[in-house]
Amino acid sequence: MREETREKLVKIMNCLAIFICAVSLLIAIYLISQDAGLIEGWNFGPGSYYYSDIPIWKEIFLSDKTLHLGFENPIAAYGFFIIWGLLSFKVLLWLDKKLK
Repeated sequence: MREETREKLVKIMNCLAIFICAVSLLIAIYLISQDAGLIEGWNFGPGSYYYSDIPIWKEIFLSDKTLHLGFENPIAAYGFFIIWGLLSFKVLLWLDKKLK
């Protein structure tokens, strides 16, 4: 890969990363200001998201209405998350080596 092409690609990727971070921050501020994601009628403050703090947490988080991502067992979902993270890390290592 030519040096100037590589530099141009790195600049574009940096700008894209900054843009994504800025948009994510703005969305987070908006969601926080609108109290989005709170359970109707229960006012748990910031940090009160542990299952033991929420009454009837099983009906909220493990009911038929919740998104299971195809996994009935939460442990399988955590395993999927860990595998996805490791694969993403390997791809980033490969991409870093390829761009150098």
